[in-house]
Amino acid sequence: MSNIKQNNLPEDKIKNITQSLLLKLGVKSGVEVKVENDVFYVDIDAFDAAGLLIGKKGQNLQSLQTVINLIYKNQNSQWAKIIVNIAGWKEKEERRLQDIANQAALRAIETGQPQHLYNLNSAQRRIVHISLSQRNDVETFSEGEGTTRYLVIRRK
Repeated sequence: MSNIKQNNLPEDKIKNITQSLLLKLGVKSGVEVKVENDVFYVDIDAFDAAGLLIGKKGQNLQSLQTVINLIYKNQNSQWAKIIVNIAGWKEKEERRLQDIANQAALRAIETGQPQHLYNLNSAQRRIVHISLSQRNDVETFSEGEGTTRYLVIRRK
């Protein structure tokens, strides 16, 4: 009886969706789902297939996350905020972006010239904005539209 109840929990449904999808892709993996503040965090240990599932600049990971969200919505008639991470990639990417942001901030301070960061998607720009928001010596803002949007870091 407890199995029936447990399978009705959103985190169990999300785990089943993820495992089923990965199985159909032929990927051996471990899946763990945690809930925090109404956000479901799916951590996938994909062993040898991690690089393939993450893809270039995390594009496959983002697509996988979108598909899992859509399947969950279609099966349950409601949206859930589901964040997928593979082999700790999101944490590594966030640290990398924070390092880039700090290096650009230092260049902006030293040279007095605004530093432009190109080829960042909106989520990446947000990480840079947040990581530099506590600093009193630089400011950040975005310019441009659509695919030509870029981030500017300049000395205050």
